[in-house]
Amino acid sequence: NIFLVIVATNNEVLNDKISKLCMNKNILVNNITSKDEMNLRFSAIYEKDDIQIAISANGNPKKAVDIKNKIKDIFKS
Repeated sequence: NIFLVIVATNNEVLNDKISKLCMNKNILVNNITSKDEMNLRFSAIYEKDDIQIAISANGNPKKAVDIKNKIKDIFKS
């Protein structure tokens, strides 16, 4: 009954094995040491009024937040 796994060990080989196991069992998995061995990415989301924009930066959460903040600045005007 596992819904979501975040694989975050300091061992890339172990992370990949866990990710593959999860994907084979149709479990959502985010692998912090790979941009490919996962089926779930986290995104930054900007919402204002009736607009919602989700930003994903290929596994780089800092970059996604930076882009979200730039979008936020655009909508302030």
